[in-house]
Amino acid sequence: MTIANFGMIVPLQMGMLMLAGYKLTRENGMTEMLRCNEASGAIITMQEGRRILEKITEHDFGHSLGDWHNFLINDKKHSEHYMRSSTWIGVERAVKAELRNPDRARLEALADQI
Repeated sequence: MTIANFGMIVPLQMGMLMLAGYKLTRENGMTEMLRCNEASGAIITMQEGRRILEKITEHDFGHSLGDWHNFLINDKKHSEHYMRSSTWIGVERAVKAELRNPDRARLEALADQI
């Protein structure tokens, strides 16, 4: 799927962006993935991202963005798709920024409770 601010992302990348709290938006004929500003919206998006990742990989690391990131980078079957060269820079930047988010642990804990 082509996303204006990330390029042609693959499903694994979309799942990770959603797990990082990004949601698909469509305005003025443009599709973008934007970071949810509210915790409730981020949690719903994180849950959908987790479902996508579980379906593709047949693994489950909960809502732990760090665990999913490490798994996908090191997994022989999925790393090539996750680190797809044409879109990797933007995806990696978004994931790493979210990993540094001081509120990330709280969001993951809330998502795990629901």
